[in-house]
Amino acid sequence: IIMMSQNRQSQKDRLRADLDYEVNLKNELALTEIRNLLHEQLHKIRESKERMLDTSCSGLISSLPPLCSRVGGRCSSARCVHA
Repeated sequence: IIMMSQNRQSQKDRLRADLDYEVNLKNELALTEIRNLLHEQLHKIRESKERMLDTSCSGLISSLPPLCSRVGGRCSSARCVHA
């Protein structure tokens, strides 16, 4: 009788372990999918910010010629494209 009880308990433990494994596996897959979605969103945000920065820089650079001409037609900065 004791051995039968131990066998039943062993079967229950095995079943519980199998169920735990399945739940952990599903959770791991779900977390991986969420991580990938977050990575994609971060990538899109970075690209958007880079485009905005490029647009801002282009606007600033396009305003340089009038500024340079006001200073005497030549820029003293080595980085200036109008030198």
